[in-house]
Amino acid sequence: MQTNGTLLTSDWIEFFRANEFRVGLSLDGDRVVNDRNRVFRGGKSSYDASMQALELMKASGLDTSMLSVLTREHVQRMNEYYAFVKQTGVRTFKVNPCLINKLERPELQVQPDEWGRAMIHLFDLWFHDDRPPFNREFYNIIKSFFVGRSGLCVYNRTCFLDFLSVVPSGDVFPCARLINEDPLFALGNIATGMNHVLANYRRLAREYDAIGCSNCKWQGICHGGCTAYAHWGNDNINARDYLCEGYKILFQHMYDTVQAAISEGRATQPAVAQRATF
Repeated sequence: MQTNGTLLTSDWIEFFRANEFRVGLSLDGDRVVNDRNRVFRGGKSSYDASMQALELMKASGLDTSMLSVLTREHVQRMNEYYAFVKQTGVRTFKVNPCLINKLERPELQVQPDEWGRAMIHLFDLWFHDDRPPFNREFYNIIKSFFVGRSGLCVYNRTCFLDFLSVVPSGDVFPCARLINEDPLFALGNIATGMNHVLANYRRLAREYDAIGCSNCKWQGICHGGCTAYAHWGNDNINARDYLCEGYKILFQHMYDTVQAAISEGRATQPAVAQRATF
């Protein structure tokens, strides 16, 4: 479950813990950043309420992670952001780029090169940390260097085959990032039966050979990136992810860093215990 935590009570947290829910807390960083990005409708800060929920979740032993949205301003504060993640004591963390405000708030939109550089900075902080919190994206990218494929939906050829998103009305979409983005992605409603939904779902297969990645060294672990971000940037799912150029510099830096650690005998994580072949 993903929440900003502002309405969580001890009773809810105990329910989640007892029923083995994993809870992701939407928190963009310290008070300075969070107060610019996440406020209540009236403009009041949500930071204290979210942090109170985090403390309750930690005290209960609930499996808790942090999900943050990086704006153009945020990408300049990776040192402060990572220090904050460590300070909170969350077990896992993840960052998403701010892309959904392209029309309403273009000043928040992260550019591909900005995203790549910010993620490189964050990766370096994480990789060279003796006790880093788990980051699924970094871990899976490193793993993909050795096994030749990624377990993340963003870089996976099967993202439109393995996932469905259902909203409270019962409407079904292929991905949470594509909810109400375009009528093309409205697959139907569970009330009318899943046969109709699945028939529409099959028609959305992405044509990976048409994306234009055949000459890219990272094709085997990226496959054109996120289908939703491809549509967001190009109005076409048969295109490369909007963040493509950022991914390229991130992958290269991560690969070089891992290879250097292996060569120097510093690689201790299982994911970097053998040599990659890119």
